Amino acid sequence: MTTDQFQWEAQPPSAEDQRLIDAYLEIGLPLDGLAYTDQFKELAKRAGFDPTDDSSLRMAYRRLLALRKRALLPRIYASSPSAASASSSDVEE
Repeated sequence: MTTDQFQWEAQPPSAEDQRLIDAYLEIGLPLDGLAYTDQFKELAKRAGFDPTDDSSLRMAYRRLLALRKRALLPRIYASSPSAASASSSDVEE
């Protein structure tokens, strides 16, 4: 087989995947710390998943992981705003 037989360009995300990506970017938290949080339920709701259904939440998380593996999900390195405000208020002067 030669490399001419393979398509090296990634397929663009589907409309459903793009909604999930957009919701992920709006939430602004890293994927690894997002599972089983209220922010993740909000992300799922924004992307059209049922935040009260565990199987729907699992599907949303699996899709996010698959998108990350396909290099279609941007990495987010920032911590949550609530964590940042808590750490700054913990500093004694």
